[in-house]
Amino acid sequence: MSIDELLKKTTINFPRAINLEESEKLLEYISEKLPGNINYVITYYKSFFYDEMAGKAGNSTGTLNINANIKNSKEIMAFDNMGMLSSNEDVSKLSSIEFSKTPGWSIADYRPEIQRLWDNVRNIVDAYFKEN
Repeated sequence: MSIDELLKKTTINFPRAINLEESEKLLEYISEKLPGNINYVITYYKSFFYDEMAGKAGNSTGTLNINANIKNSKEIMAFDNMGMLSSNEDVSKLSSIEFSKTPGWSIADYRPEIQRLWDNVRNIVDAYFKEN
């Protein structure tokens, strides 16, 4: 299996970008439907600046990223790390999930439980966006 096929298997692109609030709803939805545990860390760049023209403070938001680990409650060996990545069009929103990859590994090197986890999360994410 080629690197392109591995990337396709380990990446879930959203049909639309989502904000921080909706990304947490998606993670909760995945946790309930899998079922599983998701632990995550949010990195969200924000800044306040003084606007000379307006004579007051302004703010800007920047890149949003979420790093998580996920574990299927029903399969002891089905766990992985994943990142929810910023949209290219609006970095304050997320547009995909990417599971961790080990350099030099082909798809055959990943345990079947991990591959099932990826597929299950993909199906759950698809269902979420159909409902929302």
